[in-house]
Amino acid sequence: MRRASPLAREAVVSAGVAAGFAAVLAWAGPPGTDLAAHVYQRAVFLDHGFTFWNNFWYAGRYSFVTYSIAYYPLAAALGIRLLAVATIALAASAFATPAIIGGRRLKVAATLAYDEFLNTLNWPLGAVVATLLLIALVVAVVTSNRMIERRYAQVFE
Repeated sequence: MRRASPLAREAVVSAGVAAGFAAVLAWAGPPGTDLAAHVYQRAVFLDHGFTFWNNFWYAGRYSFVTYSIAYYPLAAALGIRLLAVATIALAASAFATPAIIGGRRLKVAATLAYDEFLNTLNWPLGAVVATLLLIALVVAVVTSNRMIERRYAQVFE
């Protein structure tokens, strides 16, 4: 079996330490400013399932538009704080994944942008890569939003 490179070990340790500190803060720290909204929406989901409109919070709004449609079912199953900790762990692992799967030998967009900005100081190419990533993200969000609006057209009218 191949030994992990020092960069992969460093990425895993750094992501683990950051996730650990953030998880302790999310679990034992002060509540967020919108914790009351999360508790209420979780209770609505537990009582009524998916509801598209709710008049009892912020003078009426779409319940599942402000956060991901998967958030409240997961919060109902895991609890709000545990879901926050799981989200932090997944986000931290995203930083370690490129180093684990191939390090600098495997170029993914994130490591390419990082290398161009900090290692080679090629700011124009780094800016192009970052802009292309941003454009791809905007296209994905707009496309998924249009698909959702088409599928649930009666709700948005």
